[in-house]
Amino acid sequence: MKRAILHIAQLLSGDIFSKILGMAVLAFYTRHLTKLELSLLPIYEMLGGMSTLFFGFGLLPSFIRSLPSLLKKDIDTARSIILTGAAIILTGTVFYSILVFLFSKDISILLFHSADYIDLVNIMAFACFVIGLKKVTYHLMWANSSFRQLSVLNVIQSIMNASITLGLFFILGLKGILLGFVLSDITYSIVALYLLKKVIFSTWWRFYPAKKLLKESWPFYFEGYLTYFRSQGDNWIVTTFLGPSSLVIYYIAKKIYNILLTMLESTDKVITSNFARYKDDSIVFQKQFFQSLAIICYAVSPMVFLVIGLSPSAILVLAGHGYMDAVLPSIILCFAILILFIRIPLGRAIFILMSPKYRLKITILESFCILFFLLMLTPFLREKGVALSRCIASIISGLYAYFLLSSLFSLKVFFKDILKTLIAPMSLACCLLVLQFINFKLILLPIYFLASVLLFLILVGIFYRDRFYRTINILLPFEIPDPLNWASNIIEKMCK
Repeated sequence: MKRAILHIAQLLSGDIFSKILGMAVLAFYTRHLTKLELSLLPIYEMLGGMSTLFFGFGLLPSFIRSLPSLLKKDIDTARSIILTGAAIILTGTVFYSILVFLFSKDISILLFHSADYIDLVNIMAFACFVIGLKKVTYHLMWANSSFRQLSVLNVIQSIMNASITLGLFFILGLKGILLGFVLSDITYSIVALYLLKKVIFSTWWRFYPAKKLLKESWPFYFEGYLTYFRSQGDNWIVTTFLGPSSLVIYYIAKKIYNILLTMLESTDKVITSNFARYKDDSIVFQKQFFQSLAIICYAVSPMVFLVIGLSPSAILVLAGHGYMDAVLPSIILCFAILILFIRIPLGRAIFILMSPKYRLKITILESFCILFFLLMLTPFLREKGVALSRCIASIISGLYAYFLLSSLFSLKVFFKDILKTLIAPMSLACCLLVLQFINFKLILLPIYFLASVLLFLILVGIFYRDRFYRTINILLPFEIPDPLNWASNIIEKMCK
């Protein structure tokens, strides 16, 4: 478990830095661009996210599945798969980029609700190819388990994004932002290819049978659509039905959500590999399962609820008073992330122990629920309805995962224990929110924070002190005592 935590830290360090720096740049844009102009950022992500969707044929996730073992056992076959797969993906990405360019006017009208942004869409068309190249290099780095290098690359790209896009923005306006993204993605890809030179470059080249490769990757193709819909489907619904201004409100709300999502994805990757090592030993596997669940409940949930409690102040600092409508959607989205965190051990246990069809069923169920509740709630609750639909879908798919896994081993105490661990973190968030509601001043936030943390520690001491500190100390290289006990002992000694 210590090794797994180290890998999570390696993945998170660069990603979190990138997200925070990106939010600092976004804070600048929210104060210098209109909401319509700012909608450029989420629209860029929406179009770029499809760069390898239609013509990638599930090859990128198949790299993750097949290459790690081949890179150790049969490097020549691995290189052949990389060469053939990359050629197919990049050819498809070129075709997709041409389609975006040809239909730039229609895309501008659909997403910006105006034909005045055709030039920006044309730049995005070229950017889609660069994004496709970056995705290929990213997945190859992942397949090679180059987590530390990935973290460094993320830091380099975030710094380039911040400096180049801001510099070009002052010179070229909105076009400069897009060109800055393109340049940073090109740099990312070049550096990644250099780091992978021993893996992918050889004195000879041999193509892998394309038909065989596509047959192996085809099961991931349909899942790719579902994954994209889960990540970007809500953005498409918002911009189509509510317009680009509402898209920006929702985009701001998702920024805090995205930082937590980065933590979720890193945790998910490491838990998956950790579970896979013990799949043949049911006793050790169950121990790993419940230990992972305990870490999420005792260590992760307080952090998520702290972010929920700080959401009003975070949105104010990030975007200003004009975007405070993003606060409630942000809180709802953060709660959805907590549900997804709790679902990680469930979903990955199903992925490791059960047939792939059950994982696909969960994905289909979640995607269907998101779509259904998006269409039902968005017209009435607008951005809040979009966030709520994601939260409800996470709950329903999580319950289904619980039902499936309960057939393998006992989960009788599952709900009772989870609800008990949430008492103190929920009180932390509620205290912060109530205090900010009563008197919303940033200068008072440190006082609100200390009062809420004190309440949290008191409730931890009442309900599950020993289990909490035992779990926390698993994560740390040093042991921390109960701070309230420590403080009371100090006071006792002073009184004597």
